Amino acid sequence: MTSHRVLHAFGEDVLGERDGVALADLVRRGEISRRELTEAAAARAERVRGLNAIAAERFDDARNEPAPSGDGRLHGLPTFVKDNTVVAGLPTD
Repeated sequence: MTSHRVLHAFGEDVLGERDGVALADLVRRGEISRRELTEAAAARAERVRGLNAIAAERFDDARNEPAPSGDGRLHGLPTFVKDNTVVAGLPTD
């Protein structure tokens, strides 16, 4: 019999069960901060570290960057980018 370990990132945090649009709306209204979202995303990523799914972490950069300018629909959300997408300063597979 094979034993399977359940590994998931979900928890009781600011990300909750909301989608990105709802979270961005909360940030825009000042009900939660970009920092709170970043910390929750980093904590979730840490819980699934064993999957080796993140090629390059930039959580510290995200914590220290000034708020982005603009008012895009997903303004202020932490984001993960697949490593086959070219982004300056990140490794590409």
